[in-house]
Amino acid sequence: QAYHVTNTAMAYFTAKQGYTTHTLRLHSCWEITNHGVVNMVHSLPNLTALSLSGCSKITDDGVELVAENLRKLRSLDLSWCPRITDMALEYIACDLHKLEELVLDRCVRITDTGLGYLSTMSLRSLYLRWCCQVE
Repeated sequence: QAYHVTNTAMAYFTAKQGYTTHTLRLHSCWEITNHGVVNMVHSLPNLTALSLSGCSKITDDGVELVAENLRKLRSLDLSWCPRITDMALEYIACDLHKLEELVLDRCVRITDTGLGYLSTMSLRSLYLRWCCQVE
C-alpha cells in the first residue's frame, strides 16, 4: 500500500522495465488517476497481471486504456474501485481475450448487465464480493 504514489511515478518506467515487468500491483494508490494509467500502459505493454485495487480515482476510461493496451493480461484486480461501472466490463470483454482472473470486489456500480458482457469470456476466476447491485 503506497498511498503517496502519484501519476508522475507511472511516467518513470523505462523501456527496459517495459520488456521485463510482467506483474504490477498498485494497492490503494489513492492518488493515481486515469492519467497515471496512460503512462503505465504505454510503458509496460507486457504486463500479464495488474492490480489497481483501491485506486479509487480510476474510472471506466482508465479500464478502457488497460483493455486496449494490455492485451496480454491474464489477471486484473479492480476491487475497491468505486467508479467502475458496467461499461468497464464491456471494454474488458471486448479486448482482454487472455484474461483468466477478474476481481471486482466492492465495485458497487457493477450490475447484472455488466456480468452479461463477461459471459462471452473464458474466465477461470471471477470475484464479486460485496457487489451490492449484482443479484
